[in-house]
Amino acid sequence: MTDQRAAVKRFNWTFALVLVMGIVVLGASAVGLRYWRRQYLATNALEKGLAAYKAREWATAAREIGRYCAVHDNDESALLKYAEAQLHVQPQKRGNVDQAIGAYRRVLRTSPTHAEASERVAEVYLQMGLPSEAELVLRRWLEAEDAPRARFLLSLALEAQRKFQEAGQ
Repeated sequence: MTDQRAAVKRFNWTFALVLVMGIVVLGASAVGLRYWRRQYLATNALEKGLAAYKAREWATAAREIGRYCAVHDNDESALLKYAEAQLHVQPQKRGNVDQAIGAYRRVLRTSPTHAEASERVAEVYLQMGLPSEAELVLRRWLEAEDAPRARFLLSLALEAQRKFQEAGQ
């Protein structure tokens, strides 16, 4: 009978509990370190990007500020600088313009009547031959404030859509 008891193995609950706690602590540490590293790299990228922006090194500025904006997508100032840098990259490619439009749209998503973002994205839309998109942005801007520049750009957008009667008002 004693041989049968020796053959039955007992489950060590203390070891299992310590093992589970160790895995939880290790996982939480990994998540915390990943978050800290992303924040640290984003902050460094912003510093490099702003230095390149001031030096008018547009490709570097766009790349570095873009890395920051990937982590902090609510920073309006950084998004505006990112969009401007994308528009200045030479040679200008469709992808750069699309990235700039996306940055302006992110600003307008959080602040639909942001004057600078509205003006710049409307100008880009007009240059790309998308006057209906420009009209939408400009009408939202005009709902918030009666800006002469917005009225002028709206008349250009309406004219491009052959809405001459409305453009003349």
